Formats: sequence, structure tokens, C-alpha cells
Amino acid sequence: MNLVTVLAKWLHDIATVVWLGSLFVTAFAVIPASHRVLGDDKRRKALNKEVQRRLNGPILASLLTLLLTGLIIARQVPEFQGLFNTANIYSMVLAAKHLLVLIALALVVSRKLLKPNAILVYLNLVVGALILLLSAMNSAL
Repeated sequence: MNLVTVLAKWLHDIATVVWLGSLFVTAFAVIPASHRVLGDDKRRKALNKEVQRRLNGPILASLLTLLLTGLIIARQVPEFQGLFNTANIYSMVLAAKHLLVLIALALVVSRKLLKPNAILVYLNLVVGALILLLSAMNSAL
């Protein structure tokens, strides 16, 4: 057992929980609750903006942690042929996963640059679910 790989997988799992957990809570608790309690009030928009501001840092840090730890983990797998390589099924799935991670990063940056937008939260959650699906596929290979 390689201690670096164990630590990388542990950090990878924590980063996944922080990223997707933040999105899940925002999508299924904060946004609906703020609409129900505050309606179209300016306070709802202020609340959603503040929640987004507070979560953007942890989400961005999680995505960067996922990228770094993912590279460490992948390098331990004999089928890994390099970033965005399509030499085998494992590498193809991993390349698709990395492309989705870049899309997730772009969505986080977009949320930071644009006004708070629930659609971006839900879209990021879907991208995250697809990334987990691809992770499951690679684990099964």
C-alpha cells in the first residue's frame, strides 16, 4: 500500500463531498427555501449571492484538489496513458472525466463572474453526477 496514493484518494473523496455536497445543498435546500420564504424579494437575491460567495472558494478549492489528486491516483494505474490520451478504454473514460472537470471549473468561474444563477448550480450538479458515473466506470474496468 502506497501512503501517497491512500492520502490522495482520501483527499479526493473529501473534495468530492465538499464540491457535490455544496451544490446539492444549494440546489435542493437554499434555492427552494429562499424562494419560498423570501419570494422575489431583493433579500432572496442577496441571500443567494451570499451563499454563492461563501461556497465558491470551497468549491473551487475542491475542484483543484480533485484535479491534483486525480492525477496522482491515475499515475498509479497501469492503464493510464497521460492526460487526454485515448489509447485504451480507461484513458478514454478518464479523458472524458477531465473534460467534464474543466466544464465544472468553467461553471464555477461563470457563477463568480455572473449574477447568481440557479441554472448554473443545477448544471454543475449534473456535470458532477456525470463525473461520478465516469469514476464508477473506471473503477469497474
